Amino acid sequence: MIDQEEIHHQRLSDDPKERIKALEQLEGNFSLLLDKQQAWEDLHKLTNDEDKNVSYWTASALGSAFSHVPDKQQAWDELIELLTDGDIDVEYSAASALSSAFPHVSDKQQAWNDLIKLTIDEDYAGFFLTHSLGKVSIFKASQAEKEEDYKKELEKAIEFFEKEQESHSLWSEWGNPSQFCLPFYRSFYTIIFKKQGAGELDKYLTEAKYAIEGSKSKKLLFEAVKTLQMH
Repeated sequence: MIDQEEIHHQRLSDDPKERIKALEQLEGNFSLLLDKQQAWEDLHKLTNDEDKNVSYWTASALGSAFSHVPDKQQAWDELIELLTDGDIDVEYSAASALSSAFPHVSDKQQAWNDLIKLTIDEDYAGFFLTHSLGKVSIFKASQAEKEEDYKKELEKAIEFFEKEQESHSLWSEWGNPSQFCLPFYRSFYTIIFKKQGAGELDKYLTEAKYAIEGSKSKKLLFEAVKTLQMH
């Protein structure tokens, strides 16, 4: 059983390692905690922590727990603030969390505007958001009711992944997220909308297969696209 009182005491600790332990519990178990208001207050209080390692884990926890927090607008605003923290690791964590949070915000147009506005930044915040915007565009495509809207959002996603790939050298510390996403969604787009020949499709599929790197989820996606190719 999860001891919520212990989480609260860890959050109040002067030791950053204890505060990170609290965040790990909040990230993995927020939906199971009985007093979600207290859990949210503990998470909220840690968004202004001076320790950058704590801030990194706070952003990660916000992304994972977002669908369960009682005040999603405040959680979104705090992720936006963490994205402009100035610390490269914190900004990376916040950008990733924002793409996870997006499906659960009520005003998705405003949330999209928030993200687009931040991409004009020349620092890492704007760069990290490129991949997140690609993922958000995939989500928007999945919600589209008209084929033309679906196609448009899928094209947007590919454009974001292409832009990210062009700057792949900046991802040396974190790997290159678009290494799989770009060829995968190019393959998917080619199969659905028949825009390229068989040779081009095989090229995309080969690149996507190479980028799976032992990931079970990526392998499942790849096999799904291969199945589509045969139809």
